Amino acid sequence: MKKKIKVLHIITRLDKGGAPKNTLITVSDADKNTFEVDLVSGISEDPELDVEKRTTGSGARLFIVPEIIRSIRPTTDFISIWKLYRLIRKEQYDIVHTHTSKPGVTGRIAAILAGVPVLIHTSHGHIYEGFFSSPVSWVLLQLDRFLSLFTHKIITLTERGMKEQIGMKIASPQKFAVVPSGIDVQRFATKKVDKKAKKTELGLSPDSTLIGHVARLVPLKGHSDLLKAVPKIIEIFPEAMILLAGDGPLREELEQEAKQLGISKHVFFAGHREDIEDIYSILDILVLPSELEGMGRVILEAMASSCPVAATNVMGIPELVVHGETGLLFPPRRPDKIAESICAILQNPEETKVRVQKAYAMLEGKYDHKSMVKKIEELYLSLVES
Repeated sequence: MKKKIKVLHIITRLDKGGAPKNTLITVSDADKNTFEVDLVSGISEDPELDVEKRTTGSGARLFIVPEIIRSIRPTTDFISIWKLYRLIRKEQYDIVHTHTSKPGVTGRIAAILAGVPVLIHTSHGHIYEGFFSSPVSWVLLQLDRFLSLFTHKIITLTERGMKEQIGMKIASPQKFAVVPSGIDVQRFATKKVDKKAKKTELGLSPDSTLIGHVARLVPLKGHSDLLKAVPKIIEIFPEAMILLAGDGPLREELEQEAKQLGISKHVFFAGHREDIEDIYSILDILVLPSELEGMGRVILEAMASSCPVAATNVMGIPELVVHGETGLLFPPRRPDKIAESICAILQNPEETKVRVQKAYAMLEGKYDHKSMVKKIEELYLSLVES
């Protein structure tokens, strides 16, 4: 019997978000006849989230390393490197695959020291703008360039993301591979609900026009810009409601901002949703006004749900939202343009219907989860066998 290839995935934490979802899909959908897969994560910051449940049924062992944290803390980071090094040496992994920025540093250092045969990193978007001060970003960029010398492949979610990193001289072009995020298209496409009944269940008017933003309430997701756009939207569509699906540290601040703008009755804070397929199916528009976004997984989910999309023209988003073809784009931090895009979608239902159809057609074979896992595993095999 042929020996299985041992793979270890390392991620900062398994909280809600695109990177954890991608990683969990890669782990759970792995070809169990070819790969033996384990997963390392830090502690979740969400007290209601059971990370053990998120790997249930995947067949993977889950190792928790509490010292893997997002912030920079030299002592804690050194301990995490040491623990990861010991694990990699003990288990003799053939491949270590790191995800997100922090494991991209600590995990790769540990793997290099442990002499792992194949080292892969998925950036899920870069951190050099908007996350740290300029001096810190510069240091991290130099460190990323150095670690890339020992990395066999760097996976980006989009062509644009790859070009940005090549432009920053993180690595040579041949080091990169583009593997788009993948979702279970049919899971969203086949979900149908009684829209009026669902709105009533949520305490909303059954005749309201729902404009949704699905994201954690954290900086850089553009929630405040969307709220500032509401007064212009309700001038034309007085029945419009903004539905914010997601929770996070900015909730109280955003609630206060809605009050100051006099739009509280037009904003519904839905919190974290386990019924997100139902939410997409009742939305009239999904808006993603993020200042930074590696790709925007929620865009794929909305498109699979036949929900029109408007989003910021940043990073990898334009590869999904082709302006005028599969959705509408607007510049970041421009509430006036957000309002303009939303009104354009609502005022032109026939054009919007055509865009929705084109967006759905784009998903199949390129952005489904099976294609994503297949591409990653083909990459694994090519590197192990080379």
